[in-house]
Amino acid sequence: MSNDLDSINSGQLLTFLFATEVGIGILVLPRTLIKEVGTGGWISIIIAAFLVGIGVICITLLNRMIGDSGFAALPILLGKPLGWVFSVALMLYLVAISSIVLNLFVEVVRIWFFPAASRLTLMLFLLVPSVYMVSKGLRVVALFDGFMYLIMALLALVPLHGIIDGNILFLRPVLQVTIGKLTSGALKSGVSFLGFELLLFFYPEILGKKRLFLTGAGSIAMATFFYVGAFIAAIALFGPVQPAHLTYPLLEISRTISLPIVERVDLLFGGLWVTAITTTISGFLIGLVKAVETRFHVRNRISLTVISIVTVIASLITGSFAEAEALADMIGIVGLAVGVVFPAVLLPVAWLRKGAIKKWHQSK
Repeated sequence: MSNDLDSINSGQLLTFLFATEVGIGILVLPRTLIKEVGTGGWISIIIAAFLVGIGVICITLLNRMIGDSGFAALPILLGKPLGWVFSVALMLYLVAISSIVLNLFVEVVRIWFFPAASRLTLMLFLLVPSVYMVSKGLRVVALFDGFMYLIMALLALVPLHGIIDGNILFLRPVLQVTIGKLTSGALKSGVSFLGFELLLFFYPEILGKKRLFLTGAGSIAMATFFYVGAFIAAIALFGPVQPAHLTYPLLEISRTISLPIVERVDLLFGGLWVTAITTTISGFLIGLVKAVETRFHVRNRISLTVISIVTVIASLITGSFAEAEALADMIGIVGLAVGVVFPAVLLPVAWLRKGAIKKWHQSK
């Protein structure tokens, strides 16, 4: 595939990051935070956004210092053996998160829409269009993600309905939990912001690199706005206790909406959510494709097929919804480490290895 197919501008990068970040968190986050933090969960979301923002700053500075993606320069920064070890670890991370997103999609559809559908059939239903988009390059993925603005505008009507028809006084008292609980909630919120760390894998493809931080921060701000709105809507409509016992609070909110034309608003909401989750899985898959191309210099239909098969196999390993959610919590913490801690550690290393980086660019 030509690199021209991967070139995107700042606006397309914004839609790409936002669409990748917003997916599973739409449904899962409100219940998870209410269980963990209670009515102060929205504060945990803001704390998580702040942590992710620090990660975007670190990745932006790292990529600028290197003049390439942080992933591409790992063998130069850490030495070939260690650089390859971390490269493989990051690729396995992308496989893991892709499989978890795929598995959670299957569980949501089976619980809410098609209980008798086979896991493999539903996986292929999501994976086939995602793989097709990925095969066309980052630009096509980003252009498709542009539709997310329209979709998210429609999806946002659901939490807006909850806020308008509910009672926001249920949010009181605001600070009834400890800092430790808020921090724990922020870590659990981490999985809902994953996607920002893909900036580690893309840099030469981005046009308008000077706006990289603003673009990343913009995607985080939009995701934060939506997540906080969804959390407040669940509390306002169902009270401070009941949402913790609802599998998917936003789907339950959509059931309370009555429209003159659409009889089952929850089915409409679910259909729009399927589109949203398609952009999430395609975002991580294109990141994995780019990582494989960078490290192994291979990018064709065979490599994409192998990546897809590995992702499906990894998804089939998880047996239940509870296991999928537990893995999602774990991968959220790993993702924050990948996107925040890892680039922060690499920054001083890149500064010390300026000479090696210069020679690396000259040898290209």
